[in-house]
Amino acid sequence: MEAKFELGENVAATLHKGDAVIVIGREHTSSWGPDGSKTYGRVIDADTIGVDLGRAVAAVRKVTRDDDGRCVISRHRGHWISSLRGR
Repeated sequence: MEAKFELGENVAATLHKGDAVIVIGREHTSSWGPDGSKTYGRVIDADTIGVDLGRAVAAVRKVTRDDDGRCVISRHRGHWISSLRGR
């Protein structure tokens, strides 16, 4: 999977190896490695990535940019909690 620009930055800041996610994007064949021994595989060029809330609980924080274009993550302005009965 490839996630570029802000999406990639947000994924790197949020997700960890093994997290269950839902990805929307376009699948294509890609190659990598040194010439002569390239590896080919299927890659998803991600447009949208979200946490699978059937397997995890998430806290959403809006990302904004300051005047210099730097990422600013807003403080949590309240939240709701739902009990996970039967789990």
